[in-house]
Amino acid sequence: MAVPGQLPSQALVYEVLSEGLEPEFQRLEARRLQTVTYPAWRWQNTVFVSLQVDSKATDPYSGGGFRVELEKSDNKLPALGLNGRAMFFQLLTLADLQPLLERQNEVIRGLPRPPRKQVDLYPAGRVRDRYLAYFEPQASFGGVQSWLRFHSVEDVMCWAPLLSPLLGTLMSRAEALLRVDERSLGKGSLL
Repeated sequence: MAVPGQLPSQALVYEVLSEGLEPEFQRLEARRLQTVTYPAWRWQNTVFVSLQVDSKATDPYSGGGFRVELEKSDNKLPALGLNGRAMFFQLLTLADLQPLLERQNEVIRGLPRPPRKQVDLYPAGRVRDRYLAYFEPQASFGGVQSWLRFHSVEDVMCWAPLLSPLLGTLMSRAEALLRVDERSLGKGSLL
C-alpha cells in the first residue's frame, strides 16, 4: 500500500506519459507540438490530442489525476477560438473503456486511506462525501470523474501501455465525430 507523501510533479507526470505515448504517436504520424506548455500532438492538421494534469489534485491520500482531451480545430494550436472538444471517454465504447476502468480501480484500491484527522479537514456534508468518494471504486467515466488517477510514478507509468492502443481510435473518431464549431466536452458518449 502506498504511503502518503509527495505526489509526482506535473512536469514528471507529463514527462513519463509523453515518453510512453510518443512511439505510438510517431507510428500514427501525429506531430508533437512544442509551443504549448502541456503535452499535445497534432494529427492530420485537424485533430489535437492533449494531456492535462489536474493541478488541484494535490491531496497526499487521494492522489492526482490527468486526462486526455481531443479537439478538432482549424487552428494551429489547441484551445484557441471555437473548436470541437471532447474527453477521451466520450469517444470510446464501453469495451474500450473497460481496461482503463480496471486500472483506475486498481489505483484507487492502492490509495492510502486518510486518517480521521484528514477527513475532518473537509466540511461535513457534500464536500466531505465527495472527498471520501475518491476512495471508492469508480463505475464509469464522466464529466466529473474524467481524471485517470495516480498516486506514484509507477501508477503514471502504467497508463501509457493502456492508452497507446487507443490513440488511433480516439483520433479517428475525433476526426469523424467532432465539429469545429461545437464543444462536446464532458457531455456523455458521442458514439
